[in-house]
Amino acid sequence: MSGSSIILHSLERYSEPAKRICESLRKELSSHIQINAYLTPPNSQALNAHHDSHDVIVIQAFGTKDWYIHGKGADLPLSHAEYNIKDISKFDKTSALKMQEGNALYIPRGWVHQAIASEAVASLHITISIHPKTYSDLLFKALQISLLENSDLRKALPLGWMNSSKAKIEITQFLNGIEKQFFSDELHKKSLIITEHQHNAKSSLIGDRRHFKTVSKFESINLETELITLDNATYNISHTPQRNTINVWFENSEFELSNAYVNALEFVLNQKEKFTVLDIPILDDLEKISFAKELIIKSCLNIVN
Repeated sequence: MSGSSIILHSLERYSEPAKRICESLRKELSSHIQINAYLTPPNSQALNAHHDSHDVIVIQAFGTKDWYIHGKGADLPLSHAEYNIKDISKFDKTSALKMQEGNALYIPRGWVHQAIASEAVASLHITISIHPKTYSDLLFKALQISLLENSDLRKALPLGWMNSSKAKIEITQFLNGIEKQFFSDELHKKSLIITEHQHNAKSSLIGDRRHFKTVSKFESINLETELITLDNATYNISHTPQRNTINVWFENSEFELSNAYVNALEFVLNQKEKFTVLDIPILDDLEKISFAKELIIKSCLNIVN
């Protein structure tokens, strides 16, 4: 396929109508909502065949697009799961449909799909991504509460435990002993309350549109360039050891970076005041600039006017 697509992430941060849609759906569905736009030139596609870790509602806004639904690629995948599908021949049946202006399509989490602008005009579609809370989220939250409330869970394993049958028995007995506590009704109620509170406290932010001004200054970024992180932003970082990466959730955006950048990323996202590219804790100066540009693209940073 030829041509390059323009992808606009998190429109709710820059558009009042998009924000209202997100807020309404967020309250109704108790899920994080994100709206993206994909402008694709003729005879091109923005993304290869893939599945998402969230449900998607697609709305065709301009032109047409040919959609191909290949089947279920993963059973309820989590956000850090591999989503690109290299071989679609393994799917027995593919459903094809042409999306016209005003048409809507629902694609469940884990279902493999791709879209192609096959006609001689550009095509624009909007996606409303529904990021659900899962039972695993509640279990992780319960574990976080337990770690804070129970110092026994923060103790080190017995020294030399890999070489000691006695130590392994002690570990097993300890884990069996905390099982009832970890799965207690009281702990689960706490995790539900905290998860609900965090969800209600989180609102899609409308940016001050500095981001678009920032993009216009993109090529002039240097070590003295002053940057600022999005005000009152929320984020989460999870590690994916098997891929040597970190998965980053910043506001309603999700992206992946190498584990090598975890310290630099945490530095940037925790800044409350302006800072310079030079301040970023990366040894190589050119890499500092490259890293700053990457976070600007991801809408994490703006250039100070």
